Amino acid sequence: MSDIIANKGSISGEIEKGKALHAGEVARNTGGTHNYENLINLPEVNGETLIGDKSSEDLHIVAVKTSAEWEELTTLQSRQGEIYVYSDGAEDTEGNPIPMIKIGDGNAYVVDLPFATATDIRITDEDIQNWNNKVSVRADGETLIFY
Repeated sequence: MSDIIANKGSISGEIEKGKALHAGEVARNTGGTHNYENLINLPEVNGETLIGDKSSEDLHIVAVKTSAEWEELTTLQSRQGEIYVYSDGAEDTEGNPIPMIKIGDGNAYVVDLPFATATDIRITDEDIQNWNNKVSVRADGETLIFY
């Protein structure tokens, strides 16, 4: 590799309109940094400067803990839009943990936030009652009978 390509040499000369480069000297670029952490204007996410290895929890995007761990954080103020995952928020019929989430509002403590639910607000109770009155199903052995 040449010294010029490796940014170790120099080129010299004068540049005149319509003429070739004449002998002279152009100093090597010695400014800047090769170390990201030494940059002057580092980017930020949710008020956290991006230096080093950051997790989604460090950046206040998603935090995952067990119910017991969350219960110990009684004064943890939620951040608006941050997702708090309770890794063992509920259990299925076989006792396996089911994660549940809370979404920060920026005001309440995390322990006081309600769990998010999968309710579709476009479906009303009236819609459900109407559907319930339309179709019924019963099982006769291995046969489903719709009526």
